[in-house]
Amino acid sequence: MNKILVISPQPDDESIGCGGTIRKHIINGDVVEVIFLTSGEKGGHGIPENETRKIREEEAHKAAGILQIDKIDFWNEPDGAFIATEKNVNRLAEKIISFLPTIIYAPHENEQHPDHRAAVLLV
Repeated sequence: MNKILVISPQPDDESIGCGGTIRKHIINGDVVEVIFLTSGEKGGHGIPENETRKIREEEAHKAAGILQIDKIDFWNEPDGAFIATEKNVNRLAEKIISFLPTIIYAPHENEQHPDHRAAVLLV
């Protein structure tokens, strides 16, 4: 059994970026956990950020249920302004030490979105 940790800048990045891979891990009996760095609150296309946050988090819970992800965690960092601060690096280090993942998935370093590039720096 592998332990898989997915670093997702916003809700939906885990599903779009590696949903098939996540599902394959689950089918193979691996434990999968996802960290959402932000709640994607700026992606509401005119919907207020507090409402968008709620919608995006609900969608993430539904997607996790469909994929059968074991655990998700929302860090609630600012959408569009995520930074790999010392606090965030320490928080991730604590997660890695406690969970001991065998594989970590993160966005590609050359993605255009600044939160995605910052996620790579975090890892």
